[in-house]
Amino acid sequence: CMSISGNYHIIEGFDMQGAFECGLWIKGTAKGNQVLNNTINHCGNIGDPTSSSGQAGLLSDENTSDTQYYGNYIHHNGRLSINSNLDHGMYLTGDNETIVNNIIAFNCAYGIHIAGYSTVSNMKVYNNVIAWNGRSGIMLWMAMDNIDIRNNIFYNNAELGLLCYDAHGTGVVIDYNLWYGNPQGTINMTWAGSDVSYTSGNNLIATYPYFVNDTCDYHLQPVSPAIDAGIPLSPVVADDLDGNVRPQGSGYDMGAYEYTVNTTGTGEEITGSSISVFPNPTNGKFNVQMSQFENLKMKNIEIYSTYGEKVYQSHQLIANGSQPMTIDLSSQPNGIYFLHVTTEQGNAVKKIMINK
Repeated sequence: CMSISGNYHIIEGFDMQGAFECGLWIKGTAKGNQVLNNTINHCGNIGDPTSSSGQAGLLSDENTSDTQYYGNYIHHNGRLSINSNLDHGMYLTGDNETIVNNIIAFNCAYGIHIAGYSTVSNMKVYNNVIAWNGRSGIMLWMAMDNIDIRNNIFYNNAELGLLCYDAHGTGVVIDYNLWYGNPQGTINMTWAGSDVSYTSGNNLIATYPYFVNDTCDYHLQPVSPAIDAGIPLSPVVADDLDGNVRPQGSGYDMGAYEYTVNTTGTGEEITGSSISVFPNPTNGKFNVQMSQFENLKMKNIEIYSTYGEKVYQSHQLIANGSQPMTIDLSSQPNGIYFLHVTTEQGNAVKKIMINK
């Protein structure tokens, strides 16, 4: 275990793995430390199977403050073999902590366990991917004051996206997050007598995020509804996990990565303005036509629901300036759909609303 008890240190670029109990411990009254771009993994896997102490990837003590956690990959921590409910990716109890652009995945119990022994206050949880954890994505416990949770993706955690347990306080904000595949639901704010005062809105519920790979690559595909769906969080969030400036499009993306055009011609080099969809909103029957780029041709069209289900595909070739292609989705229910067009020059995504 690496431990930090002093102030204003920078812990950057380490691969912390195999620790008996905890990968990184922010101790005592430590203040102003930065934990940047580390991998903290497979810590506490062995531990003491009979111990009532948690085995975590990362721990901060209750009298610590102003710790910043940016760009870390925290995964497979805790006593997985006994499915311990005490073992988490991050166990945070300090004040004024900032958690940005981290991937927190496959940890034994909760991805982030926030424990207010002496009131956790002024915490910012922004633009993280919290996925595949053995209980819920985030747990709030005991005393809370001003916990701000925005622009995160909660994906396929074994229970809920976010859970309160005997949690009390005010100022919890759960806003502009994407939730998918958490089988017990999005949030539970009342379990075990919890009465936290909170607000929640502008979230994407039951919305498939379209990661490049659901288990190991959390970059966004161009069809992802998380693109441009977040809220600006500058100066706390200025770039993404790859160092790309946010935003890349018309708005902040949710999750740890901004969607960017790559150098192979497969990114969103043509925009929604390159494709005409009309009428939109539609009763289910609409037209698609190329509207820019000389000699550009559509090679493939796919349409997805917000649940990630492909509802239409065509390989019909449509050249710029040709007659529009008519698509009939009138058998689909009302809602938002995403038209993903592949061309010779790149990809584009267009949002379609069916309202019959």
